[in-house]
This record gives sequence, structure tokens and C-alpha cells, in this order.
Amino acid sequence: MKKQTSRIAIGLTLLLACVTANSQVTNEISGSYDVRGTGADEAGDLFLISNVFFSQQSDPNSLTRAKKGGKWGFLNSSGSFVIAPQFDWVSKFSEGLAAVLVKKRYGFIDETGRFVIKALYKDAGDFSEGLARVKIGGATVYPYGVTMGKRNDNNWQFIDKSGNTVFKIKADEVADFSEGLAAARIIKSNRYLLCGYLDKQGGWAIAPQFERCEPFSHGTAKVIHNEEWRLIDRQGKVLAEKPLSQ
Repeated sequence: MKKQTSRIAIGLTLLLACVTANSQVTNEISGSYDVRGTGADEAGDLFLISNVFFSQQSDPNSLTRAKKGGKWGFLNSSGSFVIAPQFDWVSKFSEGLAAVLVKKRYGFIDETGRFVIKALYKDAGDFSEGLARVKIGGATVYPYGVTMGKRNDNNWQFIDKSGNTVFKIKADEVADFSEGLAAARIIKSNRYLLCGYLDKQGGWAIAPQFERCEPFSHGTAKVIHNEEWRLIDRQGKVLAEKPLSQ
């Protein structure tokens, strides 16, 4: 009888340990990490529970990205799929919309899973300050840094939440808007890649002149100029006489 009681006690202890562990992992899921473009191994960046991969989210009130059976969808706070796994990849929700990849094209859905902007694009960023960058030609850029086809097209455009084109820009790379400016990189006549910052009309607020451009935050941005990190203001003026440590 003592042996049987002991086995029951051990069984209950193990069961409670499993429940506690699952609860801890589920709570961690409401945190955030976007693995797209990192080149990291997918399984190493996601939680696996009952054959479902969970991605962390920065906003605990937002839907959680999850992958099951090779397809991505979204879970609510109870862990139930509210948008069924049906996409080849999904971004986190940003300003109410998420980029999704389906049949080698990117589009945007709302939190009901309805397509607000059709899947027409070869690449897409998150909505930020009402605009999102999309690529309209050339190679399709896949998650984890994989590119299918030749990178022979530099036609980007920024669209609003209705899918209307706000402006177009020929650039090698563009970033999301931050504090009214978006970093963009172009090939100059001497074939060097230099970056600057675009305004929301598509003009160069700060001409391409840096080797690397970080997003603006609190009125300043970090850039690499002449192979050294510097701090600039919104007019592109270098603020620090000495190079920044990075």
C-alpha cells in the first residue's frame, strides 16, 4: 500500500511539474521576437508545445504568431487559433495589420484574418507611422534571409493602409519609418552603397552619404561615416566630434 501511495504521489508531482512548466512557457509566449531575416534556426527561436511553434510578441494584447503543420497563423491569449495556420510566413501585427506570405507574394491582413491589401509584393515591411515599404518587382525575399531569383530590381514603394501608393523610390534597401524619416540605401555612381533618410513625400531629407544608417530615436540617429560611428540630428549634422563606441 505504501508503494502504491508513493507511486501516486510521484505521479502527481510529475504532473504538477509539467503543468507548471507549460504555464511558464505559455506566459513567456506573450513576450516578442521576430525571427524573419535573422538567419537563425527557426526551432531555436520559437517555443514548441503540442507540435505548435509559438513566436514571442512584444505586445501582450496582440495576437501571437504560431506555426503548425508547416503553416503560420495566429493565436489569441487563450492559446486558440483565431486565424488558422494557412500562410507560408507571417509578421507580427503592427498598427492593426500583419504582412503575410502566400504563393510567393506578400500582402497584409487584419486581426480577423481578412486580406486588407492583396498579396502582390515581392517583399514587405511592417506598417509604421501609417506607411509600409513594399517591393514591386525583382527577387522574392523569403524569411530567414533567403532570396529566390536575382536581386536585379530596386523598385520600392511606400503604401498606406488602403494599399494606395504614397511614393516610389529606387533604392537597394529601405527601412521602416521612424520619427518621420526612413533610412534608404542606394548605389552611387562610383558603385559605393551609401545611405541617407527619406521623408514621407519620398524626398531625401538627408542625402545618401553614410555607410550605415540606424533608425531615428529621440531626434538623433547613429550612422557610420568614414568607417566610424557618429551621431547625427534630423538635418544630418554630425553631433559628436569624437567617434561613438559601438
